[in-house]
Amino acid sequence: NAPAYVTDLSDKSFGIYLVHLLWMPLWVAVFKQDMALPTVAAIPVIAIVTFISSYLTIKIASYLPGSKWTVGCLNSTNLLLLVMQWGQQYGASSIVSI
Repeated sequence: NAPAYVTDLSDKSFGIYLVHLLWMPLWVAVFKQDMALPTVAAIPVIAIVTFISSYLTIKIASYLPGSKWTVGCLNSTNLLLLVMQWGQQYGASSIVSI
């Protein structure tokens, strides 16, 4: 079994990917234009702050109803069960077998 933080990040990775482009321009403006950090320092700082902002955004969004359909906060075990249920419901049980 993976540690809890790895599983949590894995569950939220698709949502993080979706929202990181919303945060990155803000942090580029802050660290490159407003603070005028040198590029060698700005790139890792922007990457870390963008990741943290994206993670927190998805963490908060994961508590909203329907979040598993909008930001993908659905763990892999539940996803497998969902696919199996869908297959049984629509007569495709031979496609999904364990």
